[in-house]
Amino acid sequence: MSSGSLGSPSIRSLFFRFLPYAAAEKRGVAVSVALVLAEPLAVTLLMWSFKRLIDDVLVAGRTDLLTGVCAIYLLAAMAKIAIDYFMLRVETNVLESINLALRSDLYGHALSLSPGSLESHAPGDVLTRLQTDTTRAEFLIFSGPMAILADGVAAVVYVGFLFLLSWQLALVALIALPTIGFCVSILARHVRKAAYLSRTANSQWMSLAEERLEASQIVHAFDALRRELAAFQIRCGKVRHLEVTAQVLQARQSAVVEAVLAIAGFAVFGLGARLISQGSLTVGGLVAFVGAANSLFAPVRALAKSAGRIQYAAAGAERVAALLDRRSLVAEPAAPLSIQNPQGRAEYRDVHFSYPGGDEVLRGLSIIIEPGETVAVVGASGSGKTSLVRLLLRQYDCNAGAVLLDGIDVKALSFSALHDMVSPVFQDAQILNGTIEKNIRYGAPQAKQSEIAQAAKAAAVDIFADAKGRLATPVGPRGSRLSGGQRQRIGVARAIAHGAPILVLDEATAGVDSQTEELIQDALDQVAGQRTLLIVAHRLSTVRRANRVVVMEGGRIIEAGRPADLLAKPNSRCRELFAAQLVHKEAAE
Repeated sequence: MSSGSLGSPSIRSLFFRFLPYAAAEKRGVAVSVALVLAEPLAVTLLMWSFKRLIDDVLVAGRTDLLTGVCAIYLLAAMAKIAIDYFMLRVETNVLESINLALRSDLYGHALSLSPGSLESHAPGDVLTRLQTDTTRAEFLIFSGPMAILADGVAAVVYVGFLFLLSWQLALVALIALPTIGFCVSILARHVRKAAYLSRTANSQWMSLAEERLEASQIVHAFDALRRELAAFQIRCGKVRHLEVTAQVLQARQSAVVEAVLAIAGFAVFGLGARLISQGSLTVGGLVAFVGAANSLFAPVRALAKSAGRIQYAAAGAERVAALLDRRSLVAEPAAPLSIQNPQGRAEYRDVHFSYPGGDEVLRGLSIIIEPGETVAVVGASGSGKTSLVRLLLRQYDCNAGAVLLDGIDVKALSFSALHDMVSPVFQDAQILNGTIEKNIRYGAPQAKQSEIAQAAKAAAVDIFADAKGRLATPVGPRGSRLSGGQRQRIGVARAIAHGAPILVLDEATAGVDSQTEELIQDALDQVAGQRTLLIVAHRLSTVRRANRVVVMEGGRIIEAGRPADLLAKPNSRCRELFAAQLVHKEAAE
């Protein structure tokens, strides 16, 4: 299903696609339908009692009927009030339940996708689909159909009442309906096109705003405020143009409807006056007819506008469907395996890999990392180091070859088994809003308090946590109350608490100072030998602590061996990579 092809999928297919969400609320839907059917009957009874009040009581002078007519009128009025009240309560409950289910499924699906699967969708775009487009999908399957049903039933009941009052006036009034339907059908498809483009443009400015607000330090540092404001205004201006276009189309619909209804109303009054003069219609009958006609024209107006609203809803539902249909780049196997006695052995066997639409990043790479071994992977930028980590975590699948854990291809493992085997520490520790303890526990939700405290101590988190108020200290959104080094140490503690036999660090010390790096290295030394360590490194101090160094270039391993041996070789690529750091260290010594 293509989200960009306007007019496809059809409204019908989108309706049935999301209908199960409404079917799950069938009791509330059934009550809503019953109330919708009852409301126009109560309104008709109101108008009938009003006609009797004018004709029998006021004109004919039958004051003895006043009590009975008023009682019927009050009964009908109270019934309408009660119906409106319960309809609002029931429909609100149903539509909010549908929105909750839609948002939950969409959110869960977006989170379930592997990181590379959503590269074409900025976070702002996903949030727009979660916030706004899900409500459009709900309108398509519940609020919209209920409104059409309510208006349709009301129109049928009021038309019947009009014919009961005067068939001549009813025919005049109904001439307007085919004209309205014809004009609306012509404009409806243009409304959907404008609505879809508007929703897409709206997500674009949200994505831009989210990205730039997060990068506000760079904006200020490089005096880019005017440029960013201009770019924001351009995107918002595009949304404004598309929204105005869509509203103009709907305004044209409304103008046609109102013009036709005004002409029909004028004709009804003229013919009604003539029928009264001929004695074939009473004054009460004309008053009741005008009231019924106005009651009829209200749902007719709504029905005329519903085409545009449904098109708007379809545009939003199409975007929700497009994201739900987005498949993850990796999938759990139909019959997943698990590892019974994990050892922590990792192997890359003749691995070839390229990112979607890109050139090959890994070219026939093979390496075995034994349990308890510490391997440092080094190389120039773009050599494929991070790709090793992503394949081991199965954020992507290799194009050829295999990545194995304890001899089992990661593609054959269940996601839970895979995640139990590997604990990652990324360059950006990605701290969540909450407390220090909550962030460490994120990797081990069932861990005991003593285990969390032990992991915090191992990663030297306790050094700053005690100063801040211990592990219950709030960290702020994205860890804003912490320094970069503190965030990174929490990330290490989280990985240690997770307890997986393989610990993977992807440039985990790249953005920290030397003191923090030393603390992180000390934490790794505590688990070295007990767990397998795969470290993507760029600092000499990290490399020296490894059992083995693997040097990558152009997606291949060009050197491997003990750190001291490679650094001592005059023509070693490893020595070239760390030449500047070696000179600095030798000068310091």
